[in-house]
Amino acid sequence: MLSLVYSDFSTLDTDKATIKLFQLHIPEFKGKENHLKDFLDPKETERANRFHFQKDKNTFIICRVILKFILAKYTNSSISRINIKTNSDKKPYLQGNSEVFFNLSHASDFAFLVVSTKAVGIDIEKIQKEFKYKEILSHILSPKELDKLLNSKNPRQNFYKIWTRKEAIVKATGKGIDNDFIHIPTQDGTNVVKPSWIGGIKRLEVKSFYFENGYIGALAFSSDGVNFSELSSYRIPPSIYN
Repeated sequence: MLSLVYSDFSTLDTDKATIKLFQLHIPEFKGKENHLKDFLDPKETERANRFHFQKDKNTFIICRVILKFILAKYTNSSISRINIKTNSDKKPYLQGNSEVFFNLSHASDFAFLVVSTKAVGIDIEKIQKEFKYKEILSHILSPKELDKLLNSKNPRQNFYKIWTRKEAIVKATGKGIDNDFIHIPTQDGTNVVKPSWIGGIKRLEVKSFYFENGYIGALAFSSDGVNFSELSSYRIPPSIYN
């Protein structure tokens, strides 16, 4: 498991040598949506307006704009120059900057953003006690994973661990969401996979972590023999856009 070490956002530097992880507490930004939406471009505004429920629209506005502020700070640029596009694999990228990789995931009251110089993906989930996860196991788990999960001491928690790992890998690579999701390995340790499952990345690592109460996440990243058990995470303050 990956341990998160929280650091003060004011100490954030723009050193590109490490993965930058940011935690966003969405309720802290409630009521600020009208101001934040001014930082959306026309297509982002159109996307926000397509949400049926106001809560979902507000969450999109908050997460999108804060992501743009983080990318602006990371690239020493202005937010007006941050243009987020999506490639053919539906993977977001920063237009005009092929050296920056990023990803975002949100669940309930929290969101996590990650920025790196290599392929990276993140997924977080709130462990729902009422969710009937067993109904979908055969569609997302390999026979080996299914057997191990059903015989574990805490199958519900292990389900969320496996689910977030697979999602993080898919989001890091842009591959596997259709036909290969069930084959993407999630076991601890070294796994041998087909290059096509992970977008041809030679070395991909995935680490799980817990945060707050009842939340679990997974971080997938392209690595070159780099191994770590701790990662600094910055809590994003509401004053970030001031």
